[in-house]
Amino acid sequence: MNKYQDTNRFLEDTSVSAYVTLLFGFYTLILLLVTTPTETNWLHADPVMKIFPKAITLWGIPVLSILLFFFWKSLKPLQPQAISSSVKTALSGSAVSIIVLLALRLLAGEQLPAFIPPEESFKPGYLLGMSTGLVEELAMRLALTPLLFVVLRKRMGFHGSVLTTVVIAALTFVLWHEAGSGAEGFVLQHAVTRFMVPGVIMGLAVFYISPIFLVALHCTTHIMIPLLFV
Repeated sequence: MNKYQDTNRFLEDTSVSAYVTLLFGFYTLILLLVTTPTETNWLHADPVMKIFPKAITLWGIPVLSILLFFFWKSLKPLQPQAISSSVKTALSGSAVSIIVLLALRLLAGEQLPAFIPPEESFKPGYLLGMSTGLVEELAMRLALTPLLFVVLRKRMGFHGSVLTTVVIAALTFVLWHEAGSGAEGFVLQHAVTRFMVPGVIMGLAVFYISPIFLVALHCTTHIMIPLLFV
């Protein structure tokens, strides 16, 4: 039986994920203090970074990580006995990200495959790339996904509520990326990639592996990509 049949257990692990995003939030804040994105960086940045004014977006993301941390900490305080396993889960997520990206670099070279949206490259720079990954996790994994799951779980079985939550969140993720003034128009191939990979596949990983694992994996990915790809 999946451990998240117990909704309370899922919320506890989601709360631990807020500790992970807080760490990446501090890293993002350091980048914000020591770097300044160029206009070229902004041109190639993820569309979600272009919905609100630049200053509000850049400062708002680490602030949001702090606010969500305190929200989840008050809702589901971290239990001391869970610290060791939570750290191992987070480290395993980061390790998987690094291994997969290194393998992709060896197979595909310094250029990302065409089906991957262009903002997932070095072009947005370290700050905008990291900010994108962090805000996506804050919005999707620490806000929308648990809210949908808790509401649907009261009306549906576990697998039905998971599948519905994942599909709704994935569609929201795609539409969210069409809300900003992106560097390109709508591209079906990229919309499908966003729906399937960060949407469905990573959404399912939240429930069938762990939200802690997934948050660490995704945020680490946004550190590694600028290091490995142009």
